[in-house]
Amino acid sequence: MAVTAVPERGLEAKLAAARFLEYNRDEAFKNLLAAEEHLRFAKPGSTGEEAGCIIKHLAEVESHADEGVSHASELGLDEEARLWRELRDRARRLRYRVMAEGVRKPEELIREVRAMRRFLESWNPELSALSCRCAGEVQEAGGETGGPRPAAEAGAAGSWQAAPNPEPEERLNREGSAGHHAMATWREALTVYGGVHVGKGLLTLLKEIDYRMGWAANPPSGRLTTWVSVASAIAAPIAALRMRKPWDTVALLIGGYLSTYLWDVASEAVGAGALRLPFSPAPRTFALTRAQRAQAAPAAVVAPAAPVAQAEVGAARPEATIV
Repeated sequence: MAVTAVPERGLEAKLAAARFLEYNRDEAFKNLLAAEEHLRFAKPGSTGEEAGCIIKHLAEVESHADEGVSHASELGLDEEARLWRELRDRARRLRYRVMAEGVRKPEELIREVRAMRRFLESWNPELSALSCRCAGEVQEAGGETGGPRPAAEAGAAGSWQAAPNPEPEERLNREGSAGHHAMATWREALTVYGGVHVGKGLLTLLKEIDYRMGWAANPPSGRLTTWVSVASAIAAPIAALRMRKPWDTVALLIGGYLSTYLWDVASEAVGAGALRLPFSPAPRTFALTRAQRAQAAPAAVVAPAAPVAQAEVGAARPEATIV
């Protein structure tokens, strides 16, 4: 019985799919780098029409991700096919956003493109540049080149600016628009203040509920405020890991502020003697100054002096001598 060539054709098809899959990885990676590079030179507030090159590169990423789904499925790589679908959907959402809104803040879009690139590198570590030691340690916050670009290259991007957009920074300190050292943006300041005030409001509300329900006189374990404070201290960091900025910071600030009530509980336990600390074995005593003791002591009552009789006064007075 003659052996058919079907298995050979199936092997050739799988080898071709593997070659195309490698091509899809490279092209998606290169287009993500190109989109990030264009965003570094994008003018803030650009419209969707002016950001056509960025839209094109995102569409290329989406196209290669589509092919990656097909080729990975053909090779039986179901998990990789799922990852390609996620990359495709993220590239599509960002492309639609740029088409509708343009480029309002380039640094925000750079973060999203870079997050997609890191996602692609997570299952293709050979594409990552984070382990490069040829030109020194790579710092993502300062760019992958480790330093500023030449002036000629920066000027070639357009006549409207002399330097590319700064890399997005995750810290508060940054250089201001006029070159001075700015501490924080208004958005960061409002986020911090808003989170702290919301936490204060919630803590006040919880104490009021304890008071109205008659739980305020209970031990700490019998108060709603204590249990909510413990729950927020645990749940806030977990929830913040799945939130976008700035809501992750708000969640941490609210949870952190509510958790400070536990210090009140500990202070109450130490004052009542229920909790003894190694550095404070004896009950707390308070020493008063001399001025405080004098102010706290009741005023001495002085009895009025007894009246002196007129006769006694006369007797004590010397008699006049008459000559």
